[in-house]
Amino acid sequence: MFLALKQSLKNINGWKWAALFLFEFVVVLLGVLAAQMLQERFQAQQQKASFEANRIALNRQLDNVGTGFIQRGLQTQCVVKNLRRIVATVEAGRALPEGVFTTHPPKGAGELTVWDSELAAQTRKYLDDQDAGTYEFLGLIAGDLRSAAQREESDWATLALANNNVSQLGDAGRTQVLLAANNLLHAYEGWERAPATVAGLMQRVGARPDPNQIRAVHPEGALCRGPVLKGLEALNLPAPDGGN
Repeated sequence: MFLALKQSLKNINGWKWAALFLFEFVVVLLGVLAAQMLQERFQAQQQKASFEANRIALNRQLDNVGTGFIQRGLQTQCVVKNLRRIVATVEAGRALPEGVFTTHPPKGAGELTVWDSELAAQTRKYLDDQDAGTYEFLGLIAGDLRSAAQREESDWATLALANNNVSQLGDAGRTQVLLAANNLLHAYEGWERAPATVAGLMQRVGARPDPNQIRAVHPEGALCRGPVLKGLEALNLPAPDGGN
């Protein structure tokens, strides 16, 4: 048998050896390419699964952060009206009338810590432009508010100076109060349009606004409670559990 195999190999000429070598090379190459394709497909599936997990975490943070956006928007008309009363009163050199407040109303809870440049790139890769743009827009708002938080706290603290006799503030003190009030007016500019817009964007990407969270931080006696609850009812947001 060995002699027969040896004899048959002797009968293979040069071009047949070349063809056999080429055939074996192609077989090996196809095997390598197939293995590489399977590996790349597996890695792509892992990356997609990782993105979906990150997206779920992002949406759960958006539940709180987006609800805070809606809450701020619902408070805006009340806050702006109050700030304008402070400006008018201080400019006139009078004491603040009853009902004017110099502390910020209840704030929304939570931060959007999951959102970063890597996750933003993944949303562009796996989602359509509108969904990716929605996440980027909400992430931008969260970043702007986080950056402005300390400045707003400082401005609200400055407003407390007006609780004293305005006539005793002096020009420098009145200027400080007026500057702080105008800074806050600028910070709240346009926010009255946020509630319906943010609620729609959140629902588009699968995040869930929580109206009960807003009600909970506006109990009886809370600043801006009336306008906030009235605006909240007008929005008619579903509760996270599907109830009203």
